[in-house]
Amino acid sequence: MNILGGDFSSIGADERSKKYEEALFYLVAGIETGRQIFFGDGFKEKKRHENNPLGHYMLLLADTVQAALTLCNHQIIFQIEKDKISDFIGRSAAAQIQSEDAVFSEAERAAFECAKKLIQKAESAIHNYQELLKKSMSKEDEGRYKKAFMEFLGSSDTTQPE
Repeated sequence: MNILGGDFSSIGADERSKKYEEALFYLVAGIETGRQIFFGDGFKEKKRHENNPLGHYMLLLADTVQAALTLCNHQIIFQIEKDKISDFIGRSAAAQIQSEDAVFSEAERAAFECAKKLIQKAESAIHNYQELLKKSMSKEDEGRYKKAFMEFLGSSDTTQPE
């Protein structure tokens, strides 16, 4: 959430791509970790989490971030390959494609804005779900979570676990 919370309009495509990749990495890791926790043998109240709404939300958010990443990378690749593409399809055709590249830029911006809105609209639901999960954790699981989160904080700019 923190990675995607900023203003991407003033940064270059390479940096945006890296931020999308980082956010996507954490989302996918969160989805997979959630599946492992919820379906682990020692997890209490497994039935209560079988249809994990947070997992569904994170999957939708990950897909939205993936769309923005793909559109951003399209722009990067076109800039790198435009001379070779021009040699293949002709200069005038390549110039026309380049002028239409704004469609990809606008689509990336729209996908990014959708991701930000998904995050904003879900903040209270995520907080409530975190509280529910905390109540479902054993003391050992809670200790492992806090330790892992503190290690994560060493490599990220996030807030303390609640």
